[in-house]
Amino acid sequence: MNSRASHFRTQLLCILLLSGTLGWAQTTSFQETYQKMDTYLNTFDSLKLFDLTASTQKRTLAEINEQFSEEEKKISRQEYEKLKADTYRYEAIYYFKAINMAAMDKAIEKILDLYPDYEPKLEDEPYFKTRLKELRTERLKKLSFSVSKKAEEIGMEPAYVVSVSQEEIYQRGYTHLEELFHDLPGFTANTIKGLYYTQLYQRGYRSSNATDRTLIMVNGVEDNSLFSSVAYISRQYPLSNIKKVEVIYGPASTIYGPNAFTGVINIVTKEIYDYFPNEENLHVMADAGYGTYNTRYGDITVAGERNEVWGSATARWFQSDEMDLTNQSVNISGTDLFYWDGLWDEGYAIDSVYTQGLTTDDTAAMAAIAQSDPAGLWHYTQGNTVYPTDTAIARAQELDRMNYGALDPELRAFDNPTNDYFLGATLGYKGFKLSVQHWQRQEGRTATHIDRRLAHASEASELTVQSTLLSAWYQQAITNRLT
Repeated sequence: MNSRASHFRTQLLCILLLSGTLGWAQTTSFQETYQKMDTYLNTFDSLKLFDLTASTQKRTLAEINEQFSEEEKKISRQEYEKLKADTYRYEAIYYFKAINMAAMDKAIEKILDLYPDYEPKLEDEPYFKTRLKELRTERLKKLSFSVSKKAEEIGMEPAYVVSVSQEEIYQRGYTHLEELFHDLPGFTANTIKGLYYTQLYQRGYRSSNATDRTLIMVNGVEDNSLFSSVAYISRQYPLSNIKKVEVIYGPASTIYGPNAFTGVINIVTKEIYDYFPNEENLHVMADAGYGTYNTRYGDITVAGERNEVWGSATARWFQSDEMDLTNQSVNISGTDLFYWDGLWDEGYAIDSVYTQGLTTDDTAAMAAIAQSDPAGLWHYTQGNTVYPTDTAIARAQELDRMNYGALDPELRAFDNPTNDYFLGATLGYKGFKLSVQHWQRQEGRTATHIDRRLAHASEASELTVQSTLLSAWYQQAITNRLT
């Protein structure tokens, strides 16, 4: 019976679909054509015509075909494809009732080929609605929007792209996004903490201004600093709301501007169909951890949907005392070894600042300097440049040593904590979406600098960087193939 049903169904679909190939002129009869098709297909399902004899089937098909006039067959291409998609809908529901799930999936795939955003009808079978959403989501996972700002199948873009899903991120055991770049091909991730925490160098290109030749985006919106063009990559980005991370290798400045010189990193967050692939309307995802150096973090996303209105809220914090570098040494000049020990060290290369001269063309100022030190105890001149004498240098070092020793011990002890956080929210309705995010990166400035170069206590030296993004999208399908 299933074989005869499939054969009869194919004949019926051919008659209905071929009726639209006779012309593409616009006509007002499409609604009547659609209504007749809907009526006859419902009759087909209710009478179970596949149980009739072959001669009766042929006579029934001929009668159905005669009901469509030549004018009704002259519908527009868009109307024809709508008719075709709805016919595949009947086919999918038919196969569902026949418990042929593989055939139902093929029919749904045909619908999505014509209408990627096809919406089921209110009266449709719940399983059909669920399966339509699932197959649409699977399709979207295989698409990239970052290279040319339009949907392209991964592997077919005009650039080399690596896409890492949220599932892969968690499978690798990453606790923050910065760890991902240490494992990606074509990246040198130089974690120095301090001013930038991590500097990314893509495809072998090393910039003198940290990460300013790779563009960081969130859903296509630039997140590099507008002032310095630098991407501050640390532990502030959440993982709980990420759908995937798309990395473009190679210049993309034509589309994204000068910061995309070596590549683009696009952080893609979840949409309504990612949060709610089935019929549920509440989604919660959370992650938390604790580790060495009193490191602790929390990452949570909550999303809800009701009557086509959906929203999500994400929060993340990351705090750590960081590694104590008090007993760590650094060889600054090749001959001098120094420690972050809070003690005064002699011979550091910064001593060269004591010997620097002051050049001025102000003859009055030169005369005043000579008058203040007539014996030349503290200075000497060469042309229009004034230099300190050895006596002056020794006195300056002595004063610095005394003042350094007089500092509060807490200001001389190594202390470089991290306090980063992220807050974000998204509100959507049909094709409209509004999103806002704010993150703060609060970390010490010290890294490879010793205590005589930069203060290395959080009370004396701390860098705070903030970023706020507000973005809005509106997406409307003009046709089934143009959005």
